[in-house]
Amino acid sequence: MPGWNIGRKKFYLGKQQIIYLGAGVVFLTFSRSPPAMGLDNASRFSEQDLILSLTQDGITRRRGGDQLFEQYAYLMHDATRKHSITYDEAYDAYSDAVLSVIDSISNRSFEGRSSIKTYLYQIFHNKCVDLIRKKSTNKYSV
Repeated sequence: MPGWNIGRKKFYLGKQQIIYLGAGVVFLTFSRSPPAMGLDNASRFSEQDLILSLTQDGITRRRGGDQLFEQYAYLMHDATRKHSITYDEAYDAYSDAVLSVIDSISNRSFEGRSSIKTYLYQIFHNKCVDLIRKKSTNKYSV
């Protein structure tokens, strides 16, 4: 996407642009025509490239992790609608899911029986369900 700055994450929800600046600071803007969700095809890694980069060390692994996070970031928007959770809750669950996937790939416990997207989606979905369960049980506790 044109206009990406180091240290900033941009997400698009409809016509609303959300820029995560780090340290919990979020900046909201509106644009007339947001780009398509996710990354364009030229900047996408193939699954083999993602797996290879996540098994490396150093900056290569970091770039692979960033690519994995950005490539499937649209799942957060889907979760806010599907599970009726806030964007912050979806972001936390998604971040945890991405870290779990990176850990699974780097220690070679990911067997590759499914795609990375399917694997990430399932972990993310389970984390959202766990969050909903936690919220519903804490609602009535004293």
